[in-house]
Amino acid sequence: MAGDRDAPGDHDAPGDHDAPGDHGRSSVGGAGRYVVLRHTVPPAPRSVSTPRQIAGPQSSGPASGSETTAQAGGLAPGRQSHYDVMFETAGGLLTWAVAAVPTPAAEALAALELPLHRTEYLQYEGPISRNRGEVRRVQSGTYWLCQPVQADWSPARRQRRVHAADFHLCGTLPEPQQLAGPEPQRLCLRCRSDDRSVDQLVVLERLDPGGWELRSFAWTPM
Repeated sequence: MAGDRDAPGDHDAPGDHDAPGDHGRSSVGGAGRYVVLRHTVPPAPRSVSTPRQIAGPQSSGPASGSETTAQAGGLAPGRQSHYDVMFETAGGLLTWAVAAVPTPAAEALAALELPLHRTEYLQYEGPISRNRGEVRRVQSGTYWLCQPVQADWSPARRQRRVHAADFHLCGTLPEPQQLAGPEPQRLCLRCRSDDRSVDQLVVLERLDPGGWELRSFAWTPM
């Protein structure tokens, strides 16, 4: 979801006036909730010009003549259907838009950082107000923030699997403002779906302001 879609419309989600973080919070073992939503965007009317690709929440847009990594990869969530990968924090849902559901068999995905979303999206499915399409949940579960045991750990390009013994589980993501800034950053998140059919490590790396890359690896328990 993109632009001002940081909350469901008044008609399409419960508790719109509740404070973020009041719904769906998991406190077991320092775990948080995550969800992957399919956001289907309706075609733009022929008489209305479509917007340019949106920028991430840290800036109003890239400088003239420049593109973020995600924009160069063709992501334009405001005008095309996509998937939203959302992770619960105390302040709301950290959200990235990607072109496909993250799976260990897939290549790296360009990921566009979006504004913080409300926690109602952990449960919500249905239309988005102002004719911005609809969302359907394709995966949900529990995540843990991870740190590699080896400080110099870096995923290999052809790697498809990681081992639990190589990581420390260290709770949930920090407050969104702690992730602000243009410097490179890497987040490692062990994600396990509610039906246990998915158990993977999602690695998000910021390559430039607003532009991230997402890779996924099968998680091998100890």
